[in-house]
Amino acid sequence: MKFRVWKSYKIIEVEGSSMFPSLKTGWYLLFKTKNIEKIKRKEIILHFQEGKWLIKRIIGLSNEFIQIQNNSLLVNNTELQEDYLLGPRNSETISQWQLGSNEYVILGDNSNDSLDSRKFGSVNLPQNLFALKRRIWPLFDK
Repeated sequence: MKFRVWKSYKIIEVEGSSMFPSLKTGWYLLFKTKNIEKIKRKEIILHFQEGKWLIKRIIGLSNEFIQIQNNSLLVNNTELQEDYLLGPRNSETISQWQLGSNEYVILGDNSNDSLDSRKFGSVNLPQNLFALKRRIWPLFDK
């Protein structure tokens, strides 16, 4: 991913289809630092994993039990509605997480083409992380 860095902002070009249909290849996005205490479920964030920046959606929050079962995502045994998904929520490897303090599950919207918590497990996030502020290019979706 290409990016520019300011103290509190990052501009990232979307590459790949892991967040499709919500985000499309070639779009430029503005991310702004946000305190982890203010992060909400379904918020889109940047996460540095395996030497690169990943754009993912926060699904599981600290101290929750998350499962992917029968193509549905459950948070503490209650189904989470995910109207932004490309298709059903699949799980190839890890399919449940009992999260501890400062542990999160991050997933892509296109579960057939996403490197995310299903592959590398839950993640620890920094106190201040980058959350999506807005799309800056293109101005309008074609």
